[in-house]
Amino acid sequence: MNRIDFAEDAGFFLYLSPFIVSGVYGLFLWVKEGLASSPSLTLFLTVTKDPLTFLIGVIGVCGAIIIDLGLASPENRRTSLLVNSRRLQFVAVISLLLSAVFAWVASGYSTSFFRVFAVFLSGRYSIVFPLFLFTVSLFITFPRNVISASGKTAIEGVGLALLIISPLSLFALSRLKYPLASALAVSFIAFAVGLAVMLYALLKRPISR
Repeated sequence: MNRIDFAEDAGFFLYLSPFIVSGVYGLFLWVKEGLASSPSLTLFLTVTKDPLTFLIGVIGVCGAIIIDLGLASPENRRTSLLVNSRRLQFVAVISLLLSAVFAWVASGYSTSFFRVFAVFLSGRYSIVFPLFLFTVSLFITFPRNVISASGKTAIEGVGLALLIISPLSLFALSRLKYPLASALAVSFIAFAVGLAVMLYALLKRPISR
């Protein structure tokens, strides 16, 4: 295996590192719990609120971007940034979906949608990590998007803003003593619309390499 192949494999592994680290850590805690029928809410919160797990994930994806840019020739680095921006958004979407699935499992396979959503929002970095990736993906392509004036940046910005508003609205409405069901409904609507907008922008953005 030559140096370039090794670097490409390392970059791929680094993009997967957030999922690998969280999965291994979660499995370790599950084994400590005695391999119960399903992972507990405590396990979900322990993994999703662990700052070291979050930091390793951030370092991993940033390392992958650096490696990919290092392998690209100077004239292809702008294209490499665009490709990595799409990868970051893909990883962010997968992270959100996996977090939602594990929140459902941690809720005891609850049939109450709002119950599962409340569990999902209680995991700090399960929300912060995807938002961080979305923000970085927009930041690294911002100059080109401004020059092209395609309007996609504005669409992605709206989606990102709604995703950020989602947990903030839950916190604010809870502090204002609104009923929990109402606060969850508002938070979920903001989250669902924001995710839909981000997915739309992601699917509409072409890959060029």
